[in-house]
Amino acid sequence: MFRTIFGLFLSTGVLIASIAQAQTYNTFISDKEYIDFINKDILRDSIKVKHRIFRIRHKLYPDELYYKDTADFSTKNTFQNTHFIFKKLSYGNNKNILTNQLDTIFTRRDIDFFGEQLRAMKNDTTWTSSFVNSVLIDSVEYDKKDKRVWGRRLKWPVWRYSLPLFSADRRYAIIIKSTAFGGGYYIYKRIENGDWMLIKILNQWAEC
Repeated sequence: MFRTIFGLFLSTGVLIASIAQAQTYNTFISDKEYIDFINKDILRDSIKVKHRIFRIRHKLYPDELYYKDTADFSTKNTFQNTHFIFKKLSYGNNKNILTNQLDTIFTRRDIDFFGEQLRAMKNDTTWTSSFVNSVLIDSVEYDKKDKRVWGRRLKWPVWRYSLPLFSADRRYAIIIKSTAFGGGYYIYKRIENGDWMLIKILNQWAEC
């Protein structure tokens, strides 16, 4: 009897520990979903050398990626909030509309699910383990043999990712990612083979 109870206690403890370990970044999105998504992105890349990925992630901001209701939308939908993805701004005597047209991709249910994911994300913004064909880095490594004037040629290509945000049905995802040359907010759609197809890039920037 004692052995049975002890065995059940031990099994329960292992199960709880494994569940906790599988929720490193978010309290209800599993690590596997995040890792699988970024692994697929790495494997799609035409650059086949080992990827150098910054350990510190791009941070996700609710003011850019979520609005609660009409009043919250009005507060966030401004020219000053330049990275608000759901923007719908009038200009030119209200004859023109500046919009990312995301209402054709994400539903209100998806926006609410974005909010849930953002609230459930843990405070730490570092990756705890590497991805496929990659190594985590803390700083850029330059080629010291570079004889150019500035001597600032990267020794290796570098990448930085945020956590992806998934739509409620997991058919769409948005992620912030960048290289040494620039970055943006990338929107993907899941296709039949389980891979992800890029359909739109928002808020692009270039590095000097």
